[in-house]
Amino acid sequence: MQGHEPVFVILDGDHSHENVLFELEMLDEYLPAKSIVLVADTMLEEVEQTGKERNWNTKSNPGTALREFMVKRKNWSHLPDFCNKVVMSEAPMGWVEKIY
Repeated sequence: MQGHEPVFVILDGDHSHENVLFELEMLDEYLPAKSIVLVADTMLEEVEQTGKERNWNTKSNPGTALREFMVKRKNWSHLPDFCNKVVMSEAPMGWVEKIY
């Protein structure tokens, strides 16, 4: 989207793979270049569910969706400076930027 300022978006809603992938694809269509997205809770791949049933698991979560999205979309890049700033994070490799 030419003529628009970059924005910062935090995705932290429905944690299912399908929903996060849908949101990322929608953002790809509408966000201008240089926008940054933080995909929260990418660490859920490492968490086994206990107790209350949830719509995510180790094979369907924000991390799996982000990885699939990044393979399909070459106009996005991880931001290692952000990803590596925090030793322990709920969003490892969750910082991405739309580069064009």
